Amino acid sequence: MKNSMRAVVTGFIRAALLSLPILAAASGRETASDSAVFHPSLGPVIDRRENARYFILGDTASLVSARLHRVSDSAGRVHAILDSAGTVRFAILKLDRIGIESLERGIAERIRSGETGAGSSGRFDRPLLPVRRDDWKKHGGIQKWILADGSRIVGGLVSVRPDTLSIRTPGGLSIDIPDSQVESVAALPGVVARRGRYLEQDPNGSRLFFAPTGRNLEAGQGYFADYFVFFPTLAVGVTRHVSLSGGISILPGASQQVFYIAPKLTFRASQNLGFGAGFLVLGIPEEDDVKLGFAVATIGGNQRAVTLGAGIPAGMESGKTALLLVGAESQMSPRSKLITENWIFTGDGGFAAFSGGVRFFGERLAVDLALVTFQDLWESGGLPFIPWVDFSVCFGR
Repeated sequence: MKNSMRAVVTGFIRAALLSLPILAAASGRETASDSAVFHPSLGPVIDRRENARYFILGDTASLVSARLHRVSDSAGRVHAILDSAGTVRFAILKLDRIGIESLERGIAERIRSGETGAGSSGRFDRPLLPVRRDDWKKHGGIQKWILADGSRIVGGLVSVRPDTLSIRTPGGLSIDIPDSQVESVAALPGVVARRGRYLEQDPNGSRLFFAPTGRNLEAGQGYFADYFVFFPTLAVGVTRHVSLSGGISILPGASQQVFYIAPKLTFRASQNLGFGAGFLVLGIPEEDDVKLGFAVATIGGNQRAVTLGAGIPAGMESGKTALLLVGAESQMSPRSKLITENWIFTGDGGFAAFSGGVRFFGERLAVDLALVTFQDLWESGGLPFIPWVDFSVCFGR
């Protein structure tokens, strides 16, 4: 059994240590033009009075303005601003060509009804373009504001004028942005540290280098990870509490490949305590498949945490054979953190593998660089460490 568990570590590493990953990404963007006209009688702006009369955006008595910005001949965005007793909110509603035409046609019909006297109070009982509660970006907080020229500003909305938004950065800097220049807004899950420094959240918080943590993947979220190019893996959140991960090596010329599959059930007891449990099947050529049930617990927040876990191999006597996990992570800058992942086999003869390194990450991309060591390397007389490299791309965030 000792040789099989050693193969779990050494077989995976040897199957992957052949080259380094290279990643290239490209993105495109459409930018908004000047404000378009909803209807000749309304002009480019819908104000509070016009919205109340024609019930366009719904029951928004605190509406400051709503503007239609044409992105292209087939797409546009409606930017709406609210100000209720000093609490300001902003929403972006994206429309395709059919949506724009439907909105313009609906406004024209309601204006025509009002001119003929048909649009008396209570006549319009359904908004033409309802704004959901989740669409509004609230006063304060931390959001990422992407502008038409590609610039990004991190900060919270603090005040508004009919065509201008005032954003305050975590460091206290106030920036006025023309409404027409805002392309998108997204809430950020990170935190503001001392001196107003914003720390981004690791997009791969559901794993250490390879081992799972007690954090979950939301439904529809996931990541594609590649260990040294030749071992791609995929993890997907099926529901809020259930995720599935797996992968298979693509070693050129190999008649058999390394593979694994691991479903996981996760429960978040609090902001700083999460539990996970699942089952792992790992196949290594010329070795018996390793099957084990596992449980993990992560204690701490997204910036600093400790993960403890244990795996019980199938077919072994409970309490006599186990694979123990001790891991930790600590964020040291806005986009990097230190990680250690360590395995201890408690079976006959014992076996341990230790690793430590750094993860560099952005909103969707993460790269891990680490060193792995275990007893066999020290006894071989060569280098006592093996480099570990992987990258991942997250989706659904």
